[in-house]
Amino acid sequence: MKKVLILGGGVSGLACDFYLKSNAKVEVVGFEQNPYLGGHAYSWAEDEYFWDDGPHVFFGTKNDVEPFFNFSNDTEVNATVLNFAEGKWINHPVYVNLVDLPKDEAENLSKSLINSRAQLLNFENESSNYKNFLVDTYGDDYAEKFPLRYNNKYWRSNLSEMSTDWINSRMFKPSITQVLDGVNSRQNLHYINKFRYPMKNGYLSYLKEAVTNSRIKKNTVVKEVNLSERKVTTDLGEFNYDYLINTMPLKSFISMCKDVPMAVKEASSNLENTSMLIVNVTFEGTVDPFFHWAYIHDSSLLSTRITNYSNLNDNFDEKMFDLNKSKLKVSRLQVEVYESKSQPFELSHDEIAKKVVAELLLMGLIPKKSIVKWSIRYSAMANVIFNLKRRNSLEKIFDYLGEYGLGRTKNEFDANLIKSDSTPMSSLFLVGRFAQWNYYWTHDCARKAKIVANQISKEA
Repeated sequence: MKKVLILGGGVSGLACDFYLKSNAKVEVVGFEQNPYLGGHAYSWAEDEYFWDDGPHVFFGTKNDVEPFFNFSNDTEVNATVLNFAEGKWINHPVYVNLVDLPKDEAENLSKSLINSRAQLLNFENESSNYKNFLVDTYGDDYAEKFPLRYNNKYWRSNLSEMSTDWINSRMFKPSITQVLDGVNSRQNLHYINKFRYPMKNGYLSYLKEAVTNSRIKKNTVVKEVNLSERKVTTDLGEFNYDYLINTMPLKSFISMCKDVPMAVKEASSNLENTSMLIVNVTFEGTVDPFFHWAYIHDSSLLSTRITNYSNLNDNFDEKMFDLNKSKLKVSRLQVEVYESKSQPFELSHDEIAKKVVAELLLMGLIPKKSIVKWSIRYSAMANVIFNLKRRNSLEKIFDYLGEYGLGRTKNEFDANLIKSDSTPMSSLFLVGRFAQWNYYWTHDCARKAKIVANQISKEA
């Protein structure tokens, strides 16, 4: 019987374990350092209301993740996405909803969009860095007012030192017709028009079966990975393997590997990421205007993205409903605030939370005189930063790991799409956003896990 070790109990690790369950020829053991499984898909209750470890909604294709995801108790919702800038609420994307701005401002920004370098020269993603891409695609005036401000808050990095190979379909170049139509009427051209979310118990309820039956051991620290001897040392002892699946952050994995060359360690140090403080705010009253999530562009505000947990599904919990007044009694907002190694927080977490609550009041999202409660949760790993050193650094790391069984694939740098249904014969696999240091969404991670599990099943 072949031995499979899984490092990490997030979505990717759980999915690998789930899809290997039907294989009687392998023995699976996994390790997760946290006292819970699910990673960033983890959900928990506070005062009987559920929150997620950062905003999660499902907008992939159900066939990609079933039966790992259980959709028996969820609902599909038409997405309402807004932007906030300089005291105004604007439909998303802004560049095709300029009608929400004063007429003179809308006309000026439409000229910026129509006369952008991308429109005049008709090119796609040829800019040398992310900042140039934003200016080239949307023009100087529009780029300065919206995407540059927001992206500086979100990535907490020098945008001139970020690549463009991750953008894919996340940001599109609006046509001249779309821009002009948006000056006179609202348009819903966001890539997420619909999403799914569980009716209760948060996002983790999608993975309830996988978590309940998982063979991944919680509260277990991985101390060393010996690739040459195919052995992993944990605080539970030593474990040999025939196949090793790493879903932990690649930087952490390399730091645990024994006898790593200095050049590979230096390459690993070039991999950057953001960290995130989420502020969960509960208060009496309803949220106006209505939205599911909103992007906050003002540089003076710490709030970067806000998710309205009050209406992520169509299920109104009786505890949240005042039958006498026939209106929502309690609303819940989750606010994201980001930092990075180069741009760390200047305030304490509690100071940030208090400022966020004040910002929500300023934006009119919390009714005056409401009773407000808040809590915080910090995630050291939020998003991969696609700096210009990333690709070459990953090449060095992957080449090194290739000596110990990592199979290289031609699409391993593609952002958020797994195009191949197979992977080369391997004994070492990297699965997931941080393990592969890419921009994979939850459904991408689950699909990659299924591909790896199928490959192991064929070879075992």
